[in-house]
This record gives sequence, C-alpha cells and structure tokens, in this order.
Amino acid sequence: MNTHIKALQDWQLKKTCHKHKDKKIEDRLFTLFEDGSVFSHPFTNDRGHSFEGRFLKQGKLCGRPHSKVTVNKKTYNLPPHRVVAEVCLSDWDDSRQVDHINGNPMDNRPCNLRMVTARGNHRAHVKCMKNASSKYRGVFLNKANNKWRSVLMGKHLGFFKHEASAALAYDRAAEAAEFYQEALNRNNFPELQTLTGA
Repeated sequence: MNTHIKALQDWQLKKTCHKHKDKKIEDRLFTLFEDGSVFSHPFTNDRGHSFEGRFLKQGKLCGRPHSKVTVNKKTYNLPPHRVVAEVCLSDWDDSRQVDHINGNPMDNRPCNLRMVTARGNHRAHVKCMKNASSKYRGVFLNKANNKWRSVLMGKHLGFFKHEASAALAYDRAAEAAEFYQEALNRNNFPELQTLTGA
C-alpha cells in the first residue's frame, strides 16, 4: 500500500477513536492527538513543491520523546506532554508551562498534567540529586558537624540531629512558600507522616 494512502487512513481512523484538535502553525495545518502524536496535513511550500500528509516522527531531546517541525524556516517544538495538554486540558494556555504532577516526565496521561507558571513549576515535584547524602528533598549531611542541614531555594533552614527532622523543616518552609503538595517530603516518604519534626 502507498505510504501516503496508509498515513491518511491511519489519520482518519485515529480521528474516530481518539480525542484530537486541529492546529494551524502559520500557513500549515496539523492534527494533535491525545496520545501526543501529530499529523502534518498535505501542503505546498513557497517553491511550489507538494508534500504528502504524514505523522511526525518522534526523536529524542534530553532522553525524552520529542517532535518538531519547520515552517517557513522556523522550527516549532511539539513535545508530547504539551500536545496532550493542548488537546485534553480545558485550561490550556500556550504561554504557560505543563507540569507532570507525579514528577515522571514520561507519564503524559492527561490526569498527570496541569498548567502552571514557571514559578509554579519550580514549586511542584522536586527530585533529589543523584548521589545526594539524603533521600529527602532539601536535606544534606554537613560533614563538618555531622548534622543534617535543611535548605530551601538556597535558604539555610537549620541543622538537625535527625535526618527526618531536617526533612520536615523543609516541608514547613515549602508549604509557607506555597509549594505543591507533591513537593513535600512527607507526601513521598510515608515514614514521615507519623513524625512531628523538631
């Protein structure tokens, strides 16, 4: 079967089974799907060359699936999480960022995505650095005094004898700074939920 015909058939079938949205980028038409895929409709460029409809191939950017397209010599990025958000989120706003609620950038289910400001994105799910001295966010072992240091956004919150106490101090400061609940240590480490921190 001709690849162009098959692409059109796949597009038509997908439109009947999946939530989708047509989107114009300059003078080009695309269909975005709820699974993050993007279909480029047939078009003729300014030199009179015709191009058949096709699904955009997904490459990799920083280890994550990523699509992009060039229109009139300008490159537009179409990462799957933003495609899904544009199709599925009622409060979609192109000027805002899309946050993965559970912190997993590969989990692009609509229920795991939300629109946030850049500031809000920094107050969402925060992962610990690899090889960190503590498994908790914002907690580091100070080798000079052998105590646990709690830090939020570069601000020193104090030294603590117990690692868990430092983690809860971070949580208190994070809540005061209006961080999302997913960023708090106690919501990611069940053993902290029965402690009161000191």
